[in-house]
Amino acid sequence: NCGADGSIYAWIAAIAPGISSAEALGQTGALFVAGENAGKFSLFVAGVNKSDYLRAAPSTFSVRRQLNMSAAATLQLYVADGSYIPSIGQEVLLHFYESGEWKRIFGGGIDSVAVTKNVASDDLYMEVQCIDYAKALARRIVAKKFSAADYGTFTSIMSYISHQYLVPEGIEWVDQGDPGVSIGDLEYNYRRLNEVMDELGELVNLDYMID
Repeated sequence: NCGADGSIYAWIAAIAPGISSAEALGQTGALFVAGENAGKFSLFVAGVNKSDYLRAAPSTFSVRRQLNMSAAATLQLYVADGSYIPSIGQEVLLHFYESGEWKRIFGGGIDSVAVTKNVASDDLYMEVQCIDYAKALARRIVAKKFSAADYGTFTSIMSYISHQYLVPEGIEWVDQGDPGVSIGDLEYNYRRLNEVMDELGELVNLDYMID
C-alpha cells in the first residue's frame, strides 16, 4: 500500500492459491523482462520517483524468481549528469501501467549497485540488483512443533506463524481460506522462516509472495 507521496507504509503477505507447486515452487525463471516502452513502467527508490533514470531499450530491467521463493530484480539506470547513485538497502518499487492503472510487479530492497562512469562526461551507467521483501523471512528462526492434535490445518499453523514471526516484521498475512489438506505432525528445529514457508507451500500446493 502506498501513501499519497508514493512511500510505503504497509507490507502485505499474501498466502493464496496460485501456480501449482510442480510449476512454481523451488523453480527459477523470468517473471518479467522489460526491453522497450520504458514509459509504461514506474520506478520508485526510497519513496522517490526515479522513473526517468530507467535506461531505454533494449535493457531496462528484469524480474526473476529465485530458488528460495523470493524474486530478484536487475535494473539498468542511466544518469546523465552523475547527480544520483542509489544506496544499498533502499526500498525499490516497480509498477507497470495497464488497463488504466499502475500495477506493482516488484517490491523489495537494493542488494548491490555497480556503477560505470563515462570518462568523457559525468554520465553514469548503473546495474542495480534488488531482492524482494521475502528476504525479511530469513531473519526469523522457527523452533516449534506443530502437532496434528493442536494444529493440523494450514490456517491454524499460519495463524501462529503470522502472530509470532510475520507481525514483528511488519508483515500482514492475508488469509485466503484453508486448502483443506490434512497436515500431520511438523517439527522445526531452528529453521529459517522462509524455509518453513517453502515447505508448507509444498505440502498444500500453494505459492506465496510479499507484495
